[in-house]
Amino acid sequence: MPGSLQLVSVTGGLLSLSQPVRAQSLVRLMFIAPTGSVLGTAKMLNPVNWSLQPFCFVGLCEDDYSKLKAAIQSSLEKAAREDRQSRRDYERIEKSRPW
Repeated sequence: MPGSLQLVSVTGGLLSLSQPVRAQSLVRLMFIAPTGSVLGTAKMLNPVNWSLQPFCFVGLCEDDYSKLKAAIQSSLEKAAREDRQSRRDYERIEKSRPW
């Protein structure tokens, strides 16, 4: 069943699906991360609503775990860089205001 990954962590995540999967079902989950494809076994949890359903990983091989962890770390570093840049931009604007 195709879906869209909305949120991911090393322990699980949140999927957007066309219809929910039965809670407690074990599924094979595959998605493409910036570090490569990640394939694992997941347990589907109770849906949040008709289209959003959380899951928890119950099986990831070491290689897939490493790719997932590296992708998350890269995303966190990118967000931190963007935050620092936004703060510098804000400070420049504040300094140049004609108060």
